[in-house]
Amino acid sequence: ARVCHHLGGDQAHGKRDPGRDWRQTPTEHFLLIYPQAIADVAAQAAFIAEQAYPRVKALFGYAPPGRTPVVLNPDADVANGYSTGLNTKMEFYLAAPTDKFDGTLNTSWLESLMYHEYAHLCHGLRGEGLTRVLMFFFGNVNVINFISPQWWNEGLAEYSETALTAGGRGRNPYHTMKLAANLLSDEPWSLGQLGTPSAYTFPSDRAYVGGYALVAQLRSDTGQDDFIDRAARRQSAWPLFGLGFVWRRALQVRVNDVFAAMQEKQRDEFQALFGSPRLLGPQAMAWTAEDNSQFEQPHWLSDGSLTAYVNRLDAGPAWVRLRPGRTSECAGTPALSTGRFSYDRQSQVRYYSRLVPDWIYSGTEISDLFCEGAQDEHRLTYGAHAWSPDISAEGRLVCVVNDFGPTHLALVDAGTGRLSAIPPVTGAVYLSPRWSPDGRRLAAAVRLNGRQDICLVDAATGVLTPLTGWDLPGDHDPAWSPDGETIYFVSDRTGVHQIFAYRLTTRELFQVTDAFLGAFDPDISPDGKTLALAEYQLGNLQQIVTLALDPSRWKPVPLPMPAAQPAPPAETQAPAVRGEPYSAWPHLLPTYWMPTLAEDREGVLVGALSARQDPLELHAWQAQILFQPQNGKTYGEFEYSNDQTPTTLSIELFSLPLYRWRASDDYVSQTRDWARREGISLKDTWTINWLLAENRRGLVQLNAGYDTYRLREADGRYFQDTAYAGVQAEILAGYARQARRDLFPVAGWLVQGHGRRAVPGHAFDGRLAWAGLDWFCPSLWAHQAFRFGARASARQGDFPDSFTETLPLGYHDDQRPYAAKVTGAYRFPLWHLDAGPDVLPLFIHALWGELEGDYGQACSTASTEAWKARARYSASLILHLDLEAFWYLPLRIDQIATLTQDGQFEIRYGLN
Repeated sequence: ARVCHHLGGDQAHGKRDPGRDWRQTPTEHFLLIYPQAIADVAAQAAFIAEQAYPRVKALFGYAPPGRTPVVLNPDADVANGYSTGLNTKMEFYLAAPTDKFDGTLNTSWLESLMYHEYAHLCHGLRGEGLTRVLMFFFGNVNVINFISPQWWNEGLAEYSETALTAGGRGRNPYHTMKLAANLLSDEPWSLGQLGTPSAYTFPSDRAYVGGYALVAQLRSDTGQDDFIDRAARRQSAWPLFGLGFVWRRALQVRVNDVFAAMQEKQRDEFQALFGSPRLLGPQAMAWTAEDNSQFEQPHWLSDGSLTAYVNRLDAGPAWVRLRPGRTSECAGTPALSTGRFSYDRQSQVRYYSRLVPDWIYSGTEISDLFCEGAQDEHRLTYGAHAWSPDISAEGRLVCVVNDFGPTHLALVDAGTGRLSAIPPVTGAVYLSPRWSPDGRRLAAAVRLNGRQDICLVDAATGVLTPLTGWDLPGDHDPAWSPDGETIYFVSDRTGVHQIFAYRLTTRELFQVTDAFLGAFDPDISPDGKTLALAEYQLGNLQQIVTLALDPSRWKPVPLPMPAAQPAPPAETQAPAVRGEPYSAWPHLLPTYWMPTLAEDREGVLVGALSARQDPLELHAWQAQILFQPQNGKTYGEFEYSNDQTPTTLSIELFSLPLYRWRASDDYVSQTRDWARREGISLKDTWTINWLLAENRRGLVQLNAGYDTYRLREADGRYFQDTAYAGVQAEILAGYARQARRDLFPVAGWLVQGHGRRAVPGHAFDGRLAWAGLDWFCPSLWAHQAFRFGARASARQGDFPDSFTETLPLGYHDDQRPYAAKVTGAYRFPLWHLDAGPDVLPLFIHALWGELEGDYGQACSTASTEAWKARARYSASLILHLDLEAFWYLPLRIDQIATLTQDGQFEIRYGLN
């Protein structure tokens, strides 16, 4: 999903460059936070935000008090946004969508983000009834309404952006098509399926698609303008009773009845709009026939075959070569295309763009241009924020460049990577540029203030010549005929995306296709006789089809009267803002606390915990205090982290009970066996991510740290630990690939290494090193994989028991300093549940099984003979139950049953 939210905001969304001149500008209801370089964008955002405030507040009956922070992020080339509850803020990624995601009627991407994300906060932060009571005692914990099924949260936000603006995804025919592709199929979604995680399904945004339709149906069934206000108030007041109770008591309707009515109504409307399934034409030919796949962007090759891009549920995306009925993957770099790609038939080189992580600020991904032929991939640009390249017959390269919302076209010097901007129209978004066959003219889709037309673009002056006079329908994806006299493009002017042809010489417009659900991505064969396209199909699949071009069968379409070029959006004329230096400290004051409980051998401890993070996520802290009534003693912890450098520095001061693991079968003692320690811990972490392909990620993480503590005197009779100081270093490197339906790696490797040494002068003199390797290998069957691993450790001297007992299994032994272990496992799915309970905020994804065997043991010497003499076998059955609790919080429950060579049987469980 492109637009998301979560509760706390303490998960990293990417490190920022603290070297930027971050500024802040307050308005009446918002606080804009942005780099000084995009002050003009901040002025536009301030204008849109204050326009949105009264509208969204009226729809939801509530708005958060005070000024809501709005972070404008210009660094990432992904179209996204999110909002957070406990650390309240909104953050907008300013890069506009490169596809048909948000439709063509919005005045700007900023407008879509603002109405969507602010709707999340106005709904999620409502405080009534029980929630208001909790707020009285615990502060700003009014995040109860966020704990809802995903289709309810996203449906409300989409309804907001549609009902309150001239655009919104509810008016987007592409959005409508995805719902029709499901409801007209033999397997329509259940209500529970609307909450299935987006990575496992086509379309990826079905919670948004179905959620909006369900909320719109709810408005129709209740006939009440304040239906969201009433439902949100009841949900906040009675949060433990579920959404079904809320709808029945607040709106007098049942969820299942509304869902059934939505399906029936939409199915009838879709049958009238789309008609019956049919072939594209008498000479249409399907080139692909794969389940769980979406093929797109076909390009003709010189030998009459096609190359295309495919997105599969059960594997990562890939470049493919197509012949009728046969698909083969292209060698080379695995595909992760952003925007559109281009193919030079003469040189047989593919030009494309993909996201590249910033090696220093690893969470940020920017789009750069690449090319690839028979040799390896070659990177053309560095930090260009560019996508959708197109190569002309003369070797001229054009692309789209991100302007933090709007975009512009630029010519690229393939040798140096230098970009030369084509003068843009203020506020315009350029999409899918395509050179004419002779390389002299340029066509592109251009969106401007709620209109999107195919335009001829003068590469020298940037002057636009629209083909259909800036009319209301949205036009996409131009393609030239070989003679340069006709431009084919996609348009939603019939309510269904079809391919049209515009003759430049006669200024005539024709409808070429009559696809059932939609036709996209036209490309014309070199002889001009055949059209290749991507056809959307039932089940939200997409296949490549070719169609003989027969102008006698084309349907003439009247051209609208030419209209003036739309004026730039009103926000582009907003007055400049005067920013002041960004200050994190006002955002770090505590606003809530939560009760905590613990137990040790002396009784129960009660306490409180609080945490905060500033909107830029540069500073974060967490504090906890525990009190033991039995002895009147108080314990506490304070942790602070600073992300203003390429590394993450964390400092922890503590005086806490420390849980100490004892015999694995002594569960009663485990819960009461604590050591009380106090001291300080310093840690610095540098994480490097590299994105190899979609669903394939590499990681390198380097850690270094120092910690010291002493035990309180009262613990001396239970533990031999007295005082400890030590330094540590750690490296972790890995690469993993997983299919979209798999929650575990199916291929890849992971290497870990750790070294630790006690600082001389204290009670301990230990030295420790351990290493581990895991290798994942796909099996012959989908979703199944082998896992092989090896671990080894060596220790000299003494360490505190409280440290050595926390090492991973297989790395330690209390009495013997050396340990080694090898493991092998087979992972398999037991149950894929693509459905969930009716309206409960809990969805079950899958049940996995894993058979594991290991061999090894600890020994007194480093000799192989000693290890073999002590080594033992054990076998385990591990069950992994994957859940999604409360909309956005993933949860995995592991149940482990182990049988050892000595006949001992053990059952363990854990939460992840």
